[in-house]
Amino acid sequence: MTFGASSKALLVFAFRLLVVFGVLALPWPGWHEQWARVLQAMAASLFTPASGPAEVTFEPSPDTGGASDLRVTMVNRDLMNRDGSGPVRHFDVKVNHFEVIPISLFISLILATPMPWKRRAWQIPLGILLLQAAILAFLALCIWRESIEILLASASPGTKWLATAVQSAGANYLHVALPVILWLVFVFPGSRWREWPAQKPTRVF
Repeated sequence: MTFGASSKALLVFAFRLLVVFGVLALPWPGWHEQWARVLQAMAASLFTPASGPAEVTFEPSPDTGGASDLRVTMVNRDLMNRDGSGPVRHFDVKVNHFEVIPISLFISLILATPMPWKRRAWQIPLGILLLQAAILAFLALCIWRESIEILLASASPGTKWLATAVQSAGANYLHVALPVILWLVFVFPGSRWREWPAQKPTRVF
């Protein structure tokens, strides 16, 4: 592939990436709210304790004033007073940052990459499942880390520090790093960059 052809391939890739990502990630009416409802349902089914002192609830965040963000609230019933007062831990989940961006970015990267549609046909659903599993695993880590503060879990100082560091790094970088890493694992080796655009490229649209 010549320098000119390489530059053209990168420009086509960037254009496709931006167009697809824009379509998927834009705040269409009700789009992010639907994502939030799905995440809330999955999280509630996985992380709501059936018994014991722990109480974990998921509801729209009152601070954002919208239904597109979730608030995770944790209570230790053993520490609550009779009047309902007591220590409570909560944190907000920005669904756009937590769900929409990583999944939309992964789909956009796969669709922008020159490859046969039969590869895209299995890579996209498998990638979405893996991303969703990783997102829920990170949410479980956040819940566990916050539950330490109200004595629902215990950890050594070193483990607590490590969990805090992972939580902070994940909140800042996971939404971009995870889909890019997964895309690289899926696409390289075996992509058709060297033949593209020398041969007729696989069309996305």
